[in-house]
Amino acid sequence: NYEKFRRCAEEVKNMIVTYKGNVALTTYYAVSCGTTQSAENEWGSAIDYLVPVDSPKDALSDNYLKIKTYSVQEMYDRFMLNFAGLELDMEHPEEWIGNINYNQSGYVDTMEIYKSKIRGKDFREYFELRSACFMIFYEDDTFSIATKGYGHGVGLSQFGANQLALEGKNFEEILKHYFPGTKTVSVNT
Repeated sequence: NYEKFRRCAEEVKNMIVTYKGNVALTTYYAVSCGTTQSAENEWGSAIDYLVPVDSPKDALSDNYLKIKTYSVQEMYDRFMLNFAGLELDMEHPEEWIGNINYNQSGYVDTMEIYKSKIRGKDFREYFELRSACFMIFYEDDTFSIATKGYGHGVGLSQFGANQLALEGKNFEEILKHYFPGTKTVSVNT
């Protein structure tokens, strides 16, 4: 493995990814939910080449779909710890989760927690979820949270990139797929 890594590094050691002549921000993460998401959705600022692209082979990853379960008390405790001023009716936990609004890539943009609106990425952080692409189910006094993907979802999916490489795509083709409009250029050292 070391020799393979060394050869790969040697091949690209004098190269950078650019967009319109400037060095590009080439963010990455483990596994997408099947589509990447824009930098604007995740971080609030649009970047022309950090936009949604398809990454369907991510569904083949062992880390693609994970389910976490919480008792009513565990869910309540996490809400109280992380969301100041939230008032929950312990008699009706089935009413705690309201509308969930998804962005175009399938990640949670905002959601309602008992009359309060929160961001999906905050919920992800507070509940230690693998991504902000999730669904919540309540049944038999248990909350289940099904999460797709692993990471923030902006830029290159490591699993998806590996799948493209296994299909015969070279590194430049993979980078152009995940960072549309960018170029790889050689630099003098």
